Amino acid sequence: MLRGQQVVSRQLPVTAERACFLETENPFGALVIRARPDIVASLVVSAGGNAFVPGVDEDSQVTNGLATTNLMVFDRPVNQATITGVVPGNEIEAITINLPQISLPEQAKTDPAGCEMPPLVSQQSWREGLPAPDYERVFNTVNNVILHHSATSNTVTDYTNLVRSIYTYHTQVNGWSDIGYNYLIAPDGIIYAGRDPGLLMANDEVMGAHFCASNSGTLGICLLGTYTSVQPSEAAIISLEQLLSWKMAKDSLPPFGTYAHPLNQLLGVVAGHRDGCATTCPGDGVYQLLQAVREGSNALLESCGIYLDLVEDPQQHHQTLVFPNPASSREFYLSDLGFVPQQLRLVTTGGRMLAVGVISVAGNRMRLSAVAAPGVYVLEAIGDRRVFRTKLIMQ
Repeated sequence: MLRGQQVVSRQLPVTAERACFLETENPFGALVIRARPDIVASLVVSAGGNAFVPGVDEDSQVTNGLATTNLMVFDRPVNQATITGVVPGNEIEAITINLPQISLPEQAKTDPAGCEMPPLVSQQSWREGLPAPDYERVFNTVNNVILHHSATSNTVTDYTNLVRSIYTYHTQVNGWSDIGYNYLIAPDGIIYAGRDPGLLMANDEVMGAHFCASNSGTLGICLLGTYTSVQPSEAAIISLEQLLSWKMAKDSLPPFGTYAHPLNQLLGVVAGHRDGCATTCPGDGVYQLLQAVREGSNALLESCGIYLDLVEDPQQHHQTLVFPNPASSREFYLSDLGFVPQQLRLVTTGGRMLAVGVISVAGNRMRLSAVAAPGVYVLEAIGDRRVFRTKLIMQ
């Protein structure tokens, strides 16, 4: 589905030197090549002073015997490209993407404190001058957040126009209804809103196209760049953890949990693309950080007083003794708790935390940091991913 002159397809002849030469009158900012799958896997593309080994786009389908390379986006528009590694007598198709470049005002970086939604670059901002998607959105209840990398060059620094190129590639080359991901995160930490939810739902509720053609129940987050052998920037990871902590808090999704999916019955609530199908995405550099990312987002949640990964043992209620109860002081004694608590909390029956307690070095004595008004509360003793809860009456 090619609209206007933003995307142009050309057949290229192969020289005796096993090369193709692409030269255009109008400069282009991005390029993909279609050829036989084994040829695509061995191509090297030189343009704008850089060499690319794009590899096969694992999300695209082989059509008429032709596979598609990963998207190549250049630091600046170019007029020429040399493609080597081709085989004479085979069909080579070059698809150039030429978009109007835009420059957005400097964006605010995310704040790692708190569990609120981090700032986003809206679709309306980064999509300026491009056709908006027009299709019937599908509402999606998210159980698994899937991490990806864009498999684009790590030397690109114009992230807004990179997102524009990905959108155009997904819609006008792949023929998808919209960009595939729900969110995209740049190396500088800026988060771009991805798939457009329309007027009736939110960015994290619209079903994307990113997880092995089995997208129901998933949300896709793409880190811009290629992380096959390198890790994402610290700024990108901070933004990822902030975005995850917001989504986990919103939907009560435990970062260390699993949720069964048709492609993986033990799919992590926070998982990599490769956990669902045969792909190298999101690259070893991201995949090796999955546990650290879960820990980082969970630490943010706990800093907000949200404990989604605590295991509550209902049998413990029959064994643990809290004294005094009813209480008129801020000190409590707990016996037969079954684990070593690190924190004591007093919570209203509506879930609002009123006071945090500290544990005395003397036995099981605990003390709240504030006095609560008379009433019925929930007393929580929190340990290493475990919690004991009981009703407490303050007099």
